[in-house]
Amino acid sequence: MGCCVSGGSAGNAVLVSQIAGGVAAITWTVVETFHTGSPKVVGIVSGAISGFVAITPGSGYVDPTGGFFIGFLAGPVCYIGVQLKHKLGYDDALDAFGIHAIGGVFGNLMVGFFATDTVYAGYNGLFYGTAHAGGLQLARQLYGTVVCGGWAAFMSFVILKVIDMKMGLRISLKDELHGLDASFHNETLESPQVLMSRLQTIQSAGLQDHLKGSELQEGRSDNRLSNELHDLFPQSEASEHFQIEMDPAPSRQVADPTDVEKEDTI
Repeated sequence: MGCCVSGGSAGNAVLVSQIAGGVAAITWTVVETFHTGSPKVVGIVSGAISGFVAITPGSGYVDPTGGFFIGFLAGPVCYIGVQLKHKLGYDDALDAFGIHAIGGVFGNLMVGFFATDTVYAGYNGLFYGTAHAGGLQLARQLYGTVVCGGWAAFMSFVILKVIDMKMGLRISLKDELHGLDASFHNETLESPQVLMSRLQTIQSAGLQDHLKGSELQEGRSDNRLSNELHDLFPQSEASEHFQIEMDPAPSRQVADPTDVEKEDTI
C-alpha cells in the first residue's frame, strides 16, 4: 500500500509539473508579445522554467487544476519579476532572481491556496478546505517563505562579500564587452569578423550614453562606467572614440558637358 501511495504521489508531481511548465510558457509568451511586440524563443523557455519553479513547492500537494492555475499565473508574475532588473538597475544576467526567487516565493504561497487532501492527506488550502484550515496552511507557507528567504539572503550576503573582497563580483567592462569566452577561455563561437565588428562598435563615439540603460550599465554607477570607459580609451584618444563625426553623404554632381569638351580640345 505504501508503494502505491508513493508511486501515486510521484506520478502526480510529474503531471502537475508538466502542466504548470507548459501553461507558464504560453502565458509568459502572451505577456511578452503584448509588451515587446513579438514572442521570443528565450521567453518561451524562461516561461516554462518559471512554471517548473513555481510548481515545485506544491507538486506533492496540489492536483492538476492547481497545477494549471499556478502555471497560468507564474508566467506573468515571473515576467514582471525579470523586468525589475531594468527598473532597479541590479545585475542579473541569467534572471535567477526574477524567475527562481520570485517564482519560488509565489509558488510556495500558492500552496496555501491550492493544497488539497486528495493529493496529500491532512493539508487543505483556502480553495479546498475551511477558512480556518486554509488560513492556517497559508500562514505556514508564509512563515516558511520568510524564514528560508531570510536565511538565504543573509548567507548570500556573507558569501558575496567574501568573494568581493577576494576577487571582485564583476569583471571589467573591457572583458565584458569583448566577451567572456574570448577573455577567460580564449575561445569563441563567433567569427573573427563578428568580434572585429563588436570592437569597432565599442570604439564608437558616444559610447557612454549608448551603454546607459543597457545590461552593461546594470550594476554599475555612472561614475564607475565613466571610469572604466576612460581606462578603455585614454584621454588622448577621446576625440576619436567619444565624438561622433558624421560625414555628410557626398553630393552627386553632374559633370558639365562643356568641361568635357574643353578637356578633349586640350
